[in-house]
Amino acid sequence: MVTTLKKRKTRRGDWMAVFMLEDLEGSVEVVVFPELLQVLPGPAGGRYRRGGEGKGGAGGRPLPDHREEVSLLAGAAERRANRVVLEVNASGLQTERVTQVRQLLRDHPGECPVEIRLLQPGGYRLTLRPDPRLRVGPSPTLTAALEQVLGKGSVLFR
Repeated sequence: MVTTLKKRKTRRGDWMAVFMLEDLEGSVEVVVFPELLQVLPGPAGGRYRRGGEGKGGAGGRPLPDHREEVSLLAGAAERRANRVVLEVNASGLQTERVTQVRQLLRDHPGECPVEIRLLQPGGYRLTLRPDPRLRVGPSPTLTAALEQVLGKGSVLFR
């Protein structure tokens, strides 16, 4: 969790950010330099590696922590997906919707297999696996388009 966030200008007048990132084990100060801040159009997440005491720093100084990975939070679930699951309310299933979903899936080819869960509230849940050749490339665009047809929260990534 980010507990404090400060935007500062460098001597050159570029913006940078400094924030405290905390979890149950402690906190770490994160500095986002202008070069990285400029290429991040939205919220981002990442991984870091902790430095260590006397592990090669000049004069036995501790090594600083290093960023290992930075990625935008928007679309993170899609980028990590191994499978796309569509949850569809069986009572609202109409031929027009099926046609729209089929076309959207075909328009976004990729490597992820697709599953369709038909839900009958208070009744049953049936998982369908379409032709294995139907694979999609998950993206925020595809998610938004599918949710427009099927409803918010109907697209899951596993």
